[in-house]
Amino acid sequence: MSINCCLNDENFAITILDNKQTHKPSFRCLCNGKDSGIQQSASATINNTYKQVFRKNKTDYSGMVVMGFDDEIIINKLLSDILFIPIFIRIDRILIVVSQIGISSHKGCYGAGPGFLSTLIIKYKGKQSLFVQSIEDNCNLDVYDGDINQYHNEGITPDEIWKSINILNKFDGAALFGITNSYVQQELDKLRNNSITCTSNDWNDIDKLNLIFRQQIKTRKIASPFSDWSKLFKNWYEQNNTIIQFPNILFQIYPANYQFQEKELGAWRAMFRASANLYKSGMLLLVEKKSSFQPDSEGEILWKSLQEALKANKRGIDGKIRILSIIAENFIYKKLKEKLKVENDIVNSTQKHARLYGPEVPTLVKTKRTVKCMSEVKEKQFLMFFQDRSIVTQSSYWVNKNGLPILYMRDQKIKLWKKFEETFPNGMKKTSFMGRLANCSNIKYRDDIGGLCLTCNDYGYIPFESLIAIARNTFLQKDQLNSVLQKIDALKRHLRRGYERELVVNADGTTKHDSCISHCLPYAFGNCLENHNSRCSECDQFFEFFEFMHLHIKEDQIATLEETKEHLQYYLAHSTRKIYLNSQFKATLASLDEDGALFVANYKMRILPRFARETKAEFFGKRGWTLHTILMFRKKENCEELEIRAYDHWSTDTKQDAWFTASSFEAVFETIKHKPKWIRIMSDNGAHYHSLELMAIIAHWNEWYQIEVRDWQFLEPGEAKTTIDSHHAAGISNLFYWKWPVSGEMIGYICARSLPHFRPWNNFPPSTIAKLCTKPIVRPHPKISEQTEPESAWTIPIPTLPDTDTVDPIVPEFMDNNNENDELEDASSIDVKFQFPMGWALKSNQKFGGKGKGKRMKKKVKELLKSFFLNRNLNQKDKMLAKDMYNELMKFVESGELEAEDVPKITTIQNWISTYARTFKEQATENMIKDIRDENSL
Repeated sequence: MSINCCLNDENFAITILDNKQTHKPSFRCLCNGKDSGIQQSASATINNTYKQVFRKNKTDYSGMVVMGFDDEIIINKLLSDILFIPIFIRIDRILIVVSQIGISSHKGCYGAGPGFLSTLIIKYKGKQSLFVQSIEDNCNLDVYDGDINQYHNEGITPDEIWKSINILNKFDGAALFGITNSYVQQELDKLRNNSITCTSNDWNDIDKLNLIFRQQIKTRKIASPFSDWSKLFKNWYEQNNTIIQFPNILFQIYPANYQFQEKELGAWRAMFRASANLYKSGMLLLVEKKSSFQPDSEGEILWKSLQEALKANKRGIDGKIRILSIIAENFIYKKLKEKLKVENDIVNSTQKHARLYGPEVPTLVKTKRTVKCMSEVKEKQFLMFFQDRSIVTQSSYWVNKNGLPILYMRDQKIKLWKKFEETFPNGMKKTSFMGRLANCSNIKYRDDIGGLCLTCNDYGYIPFESLIAIARNTFLQKDQLNSVLQKIDALKRHLRRGYERELVVNADGTTKHDSCISHCLPYAFGNCLENHNSRCSECDQFFEFFEFMHLHIKEDQIATLEETKEHLQYYLAHSTRKIYLNSQFKATLASLDEDGALFVANYKMRILPRFARETKAEFFGKRGWTLHTILMFRKKENCEELEIRAYDHWSTDTKQDAWFTASSFEAVFETIKHKPKWIRIMSDNGAHYHSLELMAIIAHWNEWYQIEVRDWQFLEPGEAKTTIDSHHAAGISNLFYWKWPVSGEMIGYICARSLPHFRPWNNFPPSTIAKLCTKPIVRPHPKISEQTEPESAWTIPIPTLPDTDTVDPIVPEFMDNNNENDELEDASSIDVKFQFPMGWALKSNQKFGGKGKGKRMKKKVKELLKSFFLNRNLNQKDKMLAKDMYNELMKFVESGELEAEDVPKITTIQNWISTYARTFKEQATENMIKDIRDENSL
């Protein structure tokens, strides 16, 4: 295409050139003998020539505007005979341009055929390169860096070509060609439907042949150095022999020495195909044009045979290497690349193959040997270590692909290794331990902390926020403030993690006297008669910090500081009980024999998304259905393993009470094929378990099911405290350990104590139980569906306990109610000066967390809140939220009608609103029903 334009009274001739290799247009401009040379853009071409003619460096023209491409008439004229407009396709970050299309029936090409052309630009060998993809007889891929062809390959399908170049492996070859795009498929269908064909009887119809010529030759932008093309069909029609040789027949219209390109041959093949069914009828023979008509030499035949063998090979790169290995050692790189069109990498791999294995010999496949060097004892130690509740937290519903429950590590891997090395000095080495840990898909770090119980949130986290606020209000200098904040962070780390690691509980669940009074569990639980000779400096920072703060804070903040200290002390006691009670799990598993079983029970309101630091205040009130889960641990016969079975009970009844719990256990007892003779139970201490009604029902289980309930241990709430990793609010009872004797003088009694192995027994005789139970106790008979049997067994090794002389007597201990001795004789100065008294960690000695120990709302405050609440019944616009009610109460404080300490917190007011709203609605409903009944009786 050539364009003449006038700029500044001078004529400029602009020519658009076609780069037949890269298929990208280039431009050239001439004016008064000045030549721009070949440029890549029209603007660069015109401005280059303009500056040569007028020597003005500041004048710039838009090439497209100068060439008239902003004129709609010119654009419409240029587009009038164009049958296809390029399609731009975006795949990920790759832009593919489909500039030509052609059709065929080849399945691997999804309908695309000769004449199809698309391009894309991506990196090849570290440089941005142009990828030209075309389809003629075969699919072709050429990579250009500028005008230099860096790579060429041919294949039957696009997928085969892209697999050989080994880049962009995540995409299909057909997608990279752009064939599978919906718009391209539409164009292929349109071309297929509009494709013009004819037979030899129509060759006299020059108009029809012109249509075919325009569709097959003109649309592919084939250069036209040929003469009148229609005489090809005229001469063919008049000759006696109907068979022609292609491309020799083209020399009737092309010069004798013309060198054909593959693109031109493909276009003419399509022209002949459309003119008649030539290949099927045998009228068209395909031969390659030669510079001379001499037959191929034997050497050429050999090279061609090898090239065809490489193309026909179906074993990929390995098959090509085996074929080339026959001759690889006999020719140089250049010769192999020239004759067979292969890359250096393939030639190099082929020569290595020939040297290592010999010509055409398949690659030797080394057999994989799996050697198990670790003894079964060490493997068992590893499994036992990760069954310890102090090491991992087990998920209740997440499993890996093998069905094993997910175990969340409670510490860093290197610290777990140190604990393992201390526990098993003769066990596996560090490398083996870390390797096993990395390969265990069911042992991982926890994504979040899974929610906090109300105790941890209110007494272990919020107090530190209060301390930070006090510090910021007291210390105004940056250095002093940073120093205090560092002390708060150190105290926080020790209370949450460091303190728990210092507490020692024996493998059998018992404890011994510790010479350090800060870590002595018998002292914390009120049962230590020995003196202590040391204190922990890390633990003493708790007392030192608050003494320091007392000396520096203002008087109006002392009350807040004291309250914060009491909250943290309560959290410390809570953590102490949690560590001790959780350690009983492993000891209980070790005590199992073939006649017994351990039941771990837990409720879940709903399986909800778990957010970091989700408190139970946010969890309560969520309804839908109830899930109660019981895990049963039993020892397998003649085997040192424990079998675990899970019993899930789903119900639409959301009332989680003692009767529902008893019904769940009834379903389990009736489902077990071989009932155990005795059981032990562990659960959280929620009111659905920790209630007198359920304790009274359990007293009848031996009669109903012939199963002895040896004990029920209630665990302190904590982060994922049980095998079922939920996190429930604390119960109201101070007694965490219960027994139901079935023999001896205590038969019929219910016996309870504060902790296993600690504190005196509280014995409840049958007469007392009968007085406390207002309803008769009957056996539940729930309706249950058929149980689903698991496909695979869930087993764990039995924990082994070291030999110990410490024995916890069972029946005689029930008689020691009056044998408590809390006083020390000859106490040392450390015991006297220690700020916490003996028994400081017991639940019964805590100021917080017990029923009735909190501040009660005064009657006058309640009456005011009721009046605020009822205001909205008169006018909905006067509805007051908890914060609004709090502000109104503070006005009464300002007027002197109320004391500031009598005003409840906003959260307390919100809870009161929820309770009162429910009661108010129930009362209103009852009144309405009563009125309706009265009207009906009249």
